[in-house]
Amino acid sequence: MDPYQGAYSSPMSEGNPYQDMPDTPLYPMSPTFDSGGGSSDGRQYVCLAAGCEHVPFKRVTDLDRHYKSVHTRDEDKDKFFCDYKKCPRSQDPFYRPERLRNHLRDYHKEDLPKKGTKASAEWLKERNVQPKWWRCYSCLKRVEIRREGFTCPTCNQVCEPDRQSLREKRKR
Repeated sequence: MDPYQGAYSSPMSEGNPYQDMPDTPLYPMSPTFDSGGGSSDGRQYVCLAAGCEHVPFKRVTDLDRHYKSVHTRDEDKDKFFCDYKKCPRSQDPFYRPERLRNHLRDYHKEDLPKKGTKASAEWLKERNVQPKWWRCYSCLKRVEIRREGFTCPTCNQVCEPDRQSLREKRKR
């Protein structure tokens, strides 16, 4: 007797053969690539999810983000909540950290400059800067200055010098 008989549905059967397998990843664990152009080394990363017709990706990180945002159920995704208690997004999560970072910068006016840009003095003047805490750019956790100083205890990221001095000025 075959111990695996009936363990898997036939791909020809009606419905999704993987729907009853919750512990199975919804996407492949390693990306595949096609040498049809794209990145500087010529690779293109193709989504292997059944039925997905998205164009190939030039970077493996883009393919990974695609899998996580498109082919993962909401309940299985990482969730990033706003930590301002009265904010509607404290109950309604973001599914990507950069979306939370944008929200904190644009909605709450925190001093989190866009990646790869230097914050101007004019821009920093308009920001909501708290003298008692700062937000880590990497992990987005609030860091209490009196207890932790300017090194994030979660990821060891150091607060940028211009953000540190801004807090020193506001403390006075």
